[in-house]
Amino acid sequence: MNTQLIYHPGGKIDLVEKEAEFHSNITPGFYKIEENMVGHNMYVDTDIKIPKGTDLIVDQYIDRQYLNQFFSESSQKLHQDMNIPHKLGILLHGIPGTGKTTIAYALAQYYIHTQKAVVVTVKHISEYAYCTNFLRKIKENQGDFMSIIIFDECESSMSDNEDFMKRELDSSYSLSNNLNLFTTNYVQKIPEAIKDRKSRIKFCTEVLGVGDETAVFEILDSMNLNLETSTQLPYDKIKSMVTALVNKTLDEIKNSFVDESFEFNYVKRVLVPRTVIS
Repeated sequence: MNTQLIYHPGGKIDLVEKEAEFHSNITPGFYKIEENMVGHNMYVDTDIKIPKGTDLIVDQYIDRQYLNQFFSESSQKLHQDMNIPHKLGILLHGIPGTGKTTIAYALAQYYIHTQKAVVVTVKHISEYAYCTNFLRKIKENQGDFMSIIIFDECESSMSDNEDFMKRELDSSYSLSNNLNLFTTNYVQKIPEAIKDRKSRIKFCTEVLGVGDETAVFEILDSMNLNLETSTQLPYDKIKSMVTALVNKTLDEIKNSFVDESFEFNYVKRVLVPRTVIS
């Protein structure tokens, strides 16, 4: 019987007679894996929030044109002809708050829209293993598609399970048509045999800050527009903040906006000197 695996958000998987195309069973989008008493379940992730302007930060640190060419149909066929897994790894590292995870989410969202990618976030080696096995089975049974695994704070899992990660990233069994996006605050803890081998991690990129004025403005403006009209900062105030925040981290930009908003809405409006009526 010609069968396929049917995945239902919530973790249930059915093996049924093949009737439908892949995307009628598992849709492009963000997913997450959670461990329970008996194993793991995979769920649709509705908690992903990507600030406006993040696309401009992506282009500051990621060569999107190269990735588009690498994951094109012609590149995929080339890898198939050579019998080499069609996969690529990117490691984003830097101090906390620079926007590494946000960049990974924004890049993944771009491929959800352009390549109908399935994106799974993991935070532990067991989740990564479950994820790669699950995606491998789905692709074998239902046809190929672009997958992206975002492995957040990966350093401990990589250092403690180096041999496993090397096999997963660089063997004939590696997940094909797949982009691995790794993030870490402690790049020195990533084994050299992983981060310095191009077939395992192609790009090892330090994320420093937001160097694009337009991106800084859009991040501030999007935060401002989330406020009620009466509490929004004046447009000129937003513009005046931009120059000082160029090359600051994403966290520093957000914190600066919060401070300015607090000053504008609380200190100046609430803590005004009271007039004593005699």
